[in-house]
Amino acid sequence: GNNKTMGGQNDSDLHWDMIVMKPTVVVDGVMLMEKGRFREEYN
Repeated sequence: GNNKTMGGQNDSDLHWDMIVMKPTVVVDGVMLMEKGRFREEYN
């Protein structure tokens, strides 16, 4: 997408926002969210 407003070089006429249903989120090998729910230790 376009990043020129942030000093980048990419120009685009298109921008899409998307929704992910029931995501699983892993950061540095640690699962924080599974199937859209935060893991118990992160609540």
